[in-house]
Amino acid sequence: MKEHRSSRTVSAPPERIAELVCDPARLPDWNPALAEVDAEGAAEERRRYRIRAVRGLRGYLVYTLISPECIEMTLQVQGLREESYWLLEPSGDRTHVEHGFSHTGLLGRLLGPAFQGVAELRLDRLADRATA
Repeated sequence: MKEHRSSRTVSAPPERIAELVCDPARLPDWNPALAEVDAEGAAEERRRYRIRAVRGLRGYLVYTLISPECIEMTLQVQGLREESYWLLEPSGDRTHVEHGFSHTGLLGRLLGPAFQGVAELRLDRLADRATA
């Protein structure tokens, strides 16, 4: 199982980054793997949110940890389970953000190479939203 990770310093406070990551209904705005998340309001730990991923795959998303320094999630669709994290470290009026994820399951193994660069893409889109 390969872990994909990247980091970036974003010109926004950690609270803004956490607000974006913990808004499940808005995740598809900047995470291209998700087409729809059935949610309203801020994320709740351990709550299961129904999702529709790319190619119509259906499953769920669970925030397993929500803290000021770290947000962890599990995403499950048929054949793929993604475990991901977002580490937030304040740096003045900016935030150093590290994002990482790994996949298990048959689909995860088959698509492994396709996920190269996805952590960077997610961070770029998150940074764009945070600074807009």
